[in-house]
Parts: sequence; structure tokens; C-alpha cells
Amino acid sequence: MSTQAETEQHSKLVTIEVNTRPFDVPRGKISFEDVVANLAYPPKPGQPRIACTVTYHYKNESSDHKLAAGESVEVREGMVFVATPTNES
Repeated sequence: MSTQAETEQHSKLVTIEVNTRPFDVPRGKISFEDVVANLAYPPKPGQPRIACTVTYHYKNESSDHKLAAGESVEVREGMVFVATPTNES
């Protein structure tokens, strides 16, 4: 049986998918940097930062949107993000 505090905490989270993995994140905005560095490719000691292209779409929507470095987007339940490593030149 869940407590009221657990229920309130859960209602403040939404489930999104990043590179096919589910994550519970706080309602509100999520930044490009959060998607890449905290969810898709967490930093590993001694490895350089990974440059990425991030696209997303909303559940039941077929068109993709691009999320660029420095940008944020309001998360919704069931959003799908794809972070693809790119070559830096």
C-alpha cells in the first residue's frame, strides 16, 4: 500500500523513453543536456563528452522534433527521445 507522500511524488513524475530505455523524470522541462549527459550517455571517467543529435516525438504522433543544445522541452507522459552520437568536426 502506498503512502500519500509516495502517491504525490509519483504524480510529479512522467515516464519518458530515451534510446528505448524508460526513465521517470520530474514534470516540467527537460533540456538537451539532461537528455544526453544524464540519460542517454552518462559521463564516464576519462572519456570525452559525446556530441549528439536529439530528436523527440510525443506518444501517438509520427512527426519528429529536433532538440538542440541549449534548448528545453516540456515533458509529457510517453514522450520518446532518440540521442544519436555525431562526429564533431
